[in-house]
Amino acid sequence: MSFKAVQVHAFGGEKSLEVHECEVPKVERGQVLVKLRAAGVNPVDTYIRSGTYVPSPALPWTPGKDAAGEVETVGEGVQSLKAKDRVWLSDALKGTYAQYTVVTADNAHLLPGQYSFAEGAALWTHYATAYHAVFHIGKVQPGETVLVHGATGGVGLACIYWASQIKGVKIIGTGGSEEGRKLLKEVGAELVFDHTDPNYIQQIKTQTDNKVDVVMEMLANVNLNNDLDLLGVGGRVCVIGNRGVLNTFNPRAVMGKRLAVLGVMLTRTTPTERTEIIEAIQKGLKENSLKPKIYNIYPLAEAPQTHIDVMKSHVGKIVIDPWM
Repeated sequence: MSFKAVQVHAFGGEKSLEVHECEVPKVERGQVLVKLRAAGVNPVDTYIRSGTYVPSPALPWTPGKDAAGEVETVGEGVQSLKAKDRVWLSDALKGTYAQYTVVTADNAHLLPGQYSFAEGAALWTHYATAYHAVFHIGKVQPGETVLVHGATGGVGLACIYWASQIKGVKIIGTGGSEEGRKLLKEVGAELVFDHTDPNYIQQIKTQTDNKVDVVMEMLANVNLNNDLDLLGVGGRVCVIGNRGVLNTFNPRAVMGKRLAVLGVMLTRTTPTERTEIIEAIQKGLKENSLKPKIYNIYPLAEAPQTHIDVMKSHVGKIVIDPWM
């Protein structure tokens, strides 16, 4: 049986994303074949596609790890899943910009019926990265003030969700659009600022008395120096996103207030942390408290456009429907 999948045969621009006919792979022991109904698009996909990500995958390569769909078949030894189960994925062996993919059974998780497949495809990278940042790296404590710098994307919204689960935490969010800032208020940000306003840093200082405890940073090459300025003594910056280098950086900015700049990389989680993250997401799904925001859904043939749009300002998750 053949199916359609996006493949990259040579690293380069978004036009290197091409739809090809592929043969459905054999399912080995402990694996699951999933008929994908939605695949999530992330900025890291564009870095890998361009050839600038280290290590680079072998070619041809199908992008994607986030997805949701239905179990088609299960391999020998799989007891936790059966055909037709609705699942969301936390990884894939063959990529997810495709109509089918193969995963190990421990990376396919039951998706409750009240969630759409598009919402299921918006879970792993966004909510897992945010959980890792809030709890494992930033170690946000009850009563602290958290600034989510660039909060209207999927990871930013998820940071607000997880931080709101901690007692007494004051959440500040920034967004570049009126629609996005309205959403931040709706999902739990107490204070919201327009980061296109030249005076917004001073506005945050005034509102917080220069005592932000933790910053969740989505664009460190632009914002890191301002983050350090906003933090109080003992503050932490969690670098979740970065797209370049700092033109100027004075290490004394971290010395005087005992600040910490901490890197967040989902692929560096320990097995224990990963299990904790999956359990937290499953709990949120069971309670119907997770509310993934979908920006737009594209057909498989428009994968190149998704790589353009994911690098622009947008609110929520960009998703591919491989059957459109």
